[in-house]
Amino acid sequence: MAEEQQGPPSGRDLVFVHGEDEASGHYDVVRCRVGRIELGQMAPLCEGRPIVGEVVRLKRRPEHPRLFDAQTLLPAPTKREDAPEAAREAGPPKVASPSYRENWDAIFGRRSGAAPVVAAGALAGGRRAGTGTDPGSDLN
Repeated sequence: MAEEQQGPPSGRDLVFVHGEDEASGHYDVVRCRVGRIELGQMAPLCEGRPIVGEVVRLKRRPEHPRLFDAQTLLPAPTKREDAPEAAREAGPPKVASPSYRENWDAIFGRRSGAAPVVAAGALAGGRRAGTGTDPGSDLN
């Protein structure tokens, strides 16, 4: 008995196309690389559309019309490595600059009934905060 080979011969990357979705233009494929077999979908590259996964070049093999050698032209991006720096930070996006926050009242006006925000030591009349002689003096 002859032993069956596991994986593609001599480090080859093979793709077998086993189905097609005519509505979306995607192809269902089985990909056999050294040490693993993968199921997936392939689609042609279209200008203006994002690239999802790897970009590969296929070369038809003589054994079967749906069997191809695959050559990876552009590897799939890793999860966070290729993301912009802002996208790697946890939490919601930072959309307000410090100058925007400082000028909130100038942009939107003060809420009715809200006390003005005053920097420490900048109370009206030069009085110091906490002296009890100014209505706003309890602001520290």
